[in-house]
Amino acid sequence: MSDTVMIGFYNNESDKIFASVLKVSSGGDATGRSLLENYGSEYLAWQISGMGVMQALRPTYDETYDVTDESGIPTLFESIPLYLELLEKTVIQSVYLYDGFTWFVADKTNPTFTDVLTVISKAA
Repeated sequence: MSDTVMIGFYNNESDKIFASVLKVSSGGDATGRSLLENYGSEYLAWQISGMGVMQALRPTYDETYDVTDESGIPTLFESIPLYLELLEKTVIQSVYLYDGFTWFVADKTNPTFTDVLTVISKAA
C-alpha cells in the first residue's frame, strides 16, 4: 500500500508555500529521514519541493528527477493553514515543510507541525 504526501518549501518573504506530491511506499518516517539527510539545505529543499509529482524520493535530486512525472508542476499555497487543510480535505497523509532552517511534518493524526528530528527521535 502506498501513501501520498506533500513536500513543501516556505518562502519567508511572500509567506507562501510551493509543494510537490510524493508517492510513498515505505513505512515509518523514511521520508522525513531522507529529507533531513539528503535535502537539509535551503537550496536542496527548494529544489525537491519544486519537482511536481515524484514517484520516489531518492538520495539525490538527479536520482529523484529520474523517477518524476515530468507533467507535474508544484502547487502554490497562499498560507500555512491552507497547506494544512490538505490533511482534512484530501487523501494526503502527511505534509512536510522546510522553513529555511529545518524540516517539519504534520499528518492526519497530528495536524500541527512538529520538527522531523523530534518525530524520528520519538519513534526510535
